[in-house]
Amino acid sequence: MLKKQEQKYEFMEFVRTTSVGCTKLPRENAQMFLRNGDLRSFVDIINNPDVESGVGDPSHWINQPIEDDPNAHSLLDDAVSLGKHDFVSALVKVGVIRDNVNLRTGLSPLHVASQDGDVKLL
Repeated sequence: MLKKQEQKYEFMEFVRTTSVGCTKLPRENAQMFLRNGDLRSFVDIINNPDVESGVGDPSHWINQPIEDDPNAHSLLDDAVSLGKHDFVSALVKVGVIRDNVNLRTGLSPLHVASQDGDVKLL
């Protein structure tokens, strides 16, 4: 057990909080957490100073398609397509660009949510 001001922390909790934010492949790891439903780790990756400073830039990794994704999905495309409301909300809260058009499908995440009729994703 690790202690901080007389509070005990589980070792694996310490490892998670110190390693998730230091990943070299944030977009790919965020996608993995998204698809696995691990909201906590997903938020740890997207809630950092790098994202905050660059989220409005279309070329920032958080707005770009994920490499090797067959659908050329961005994180927001993936979250909307999978109906992951909490993940969509987290991405919107950090400020991802919501009207980027997927070059493969010709649709933005807003189009997909509208077509699916899921008003929570809008």
